[in-house]
Amino acid sequence: MKNLRLADIYMRASWNSGAICSSVASGGIIGAERWGHNMSNNYVAGSVQGTNNTGIFVGSLSSNISLTNSYYDSSKVAGLPVCGLGNFKECDVVDTFAFANWDFQVGINSTDSSILNYTMHMENLGLYDILNSGLNSPNSLAVIDNFLSIIENEQTKIGAIENRLESALEQIGVAYDNLVSTRSTILDADIAEESSAYIRNQILQQAAMTLMATANQTPAIALQLL
Repeated sequence: MKNLRLADIYMRASWNSGAICSSVASGGIIGAERWGHNMSNNYVAGSVQGTNNTGIFVGSLSSNISLTNSYYDSSKVAGLPVCGLGNFKECDVVDTFAFANWDFQVGINSTDSSILNYTMHMENLGLYDILNSGLNSPNSLAVIDNFLSIIENEQTKIGAIENRLESALEQIGVAYDNLVSTRSTILDADIAEESSAYIRNQILQQAAMTLMATANQTPAIALQLL
């Protein structure tokens, strides 16, 4: 059997939907963590209050552990750090109450037509009831169906944005090709055409010089005839 280290032990699938209040080391999942239990798949849906070393997930941390794939509701723990005292070596948490907002610059202008915006907000919408009462809750299936409907709507929005991004990418490609062509027209010289123009200018210059020499000699010839 493999010898397990303390760091191999995980605090998994824990949640808090109530109110935590302590004067020292107050945390939504663990008050004081000293044993090196890595934490994963945890959810803090309730409030956390304390006077010293208060954190959303852990109040006081004295070991080198990770917190991954965990969630919290910032409306219940506003202003609190993830850990009251100490830092996780790896921290991957998501605020389920916050808006996710992205702006994509898809044009060369600063107008709204050149900016693509996407906002996503996944509310809890009854998840607390399922956490408290389990899947045997009378409305658990309705809550799950509601979540699935929200996810489908977000997928539809993301698909529409993806189509618009592809269209914008094609337009940018066409504009780039036009700019390259225009630059080439301005900067790149046609060697054959320029050589022909140079020779033509030389011939015209020599012809003009010959005419001027002939014109200068004509008065002298007339004087010799007198």
